[in-house]
Amino acid sequence: MDVGLIIGCKVARNCTLSHILFIDDGLCIGEVEYDEWVSFHKVLENFSKDSSLLINKIKTKIILYDVESKLIREILLLFGVKICPMFIGLKYLGYNLKPRNYKINTRHGC
Repeated sequence: MDVGLIIGCKVARNCTLSHILFIDDGLCIGEVEYDEWVSFHKVLENFSKDSSLLINKIKTKIILYDVESKLIREILLLFGVKICPMFIGLKYLGYNLKPRNYKINTRHGC
């Protein structure tokens, strides 16, 4: 497995977050770099192979914020799941996650 390709996002001065796992639910967090998405895909493929569990592509969605359309197409081809814009944020395990430039009056979502 490639080392150091999943960077995650800085959430505090000395804290970077790349994933959250909770029972049968997971959240992968990363920057807008194709290599990082390829690494996430490899991790999920290896997990599926080693555990004999499959990712439910009908329930799975990738939520992107401020991503160029070319990269969106590449990620869509790689994962084959629904891709949604993250304009107003999302609620995950009771926590509101939102983009850095969040505006209350924005009316987009998935």
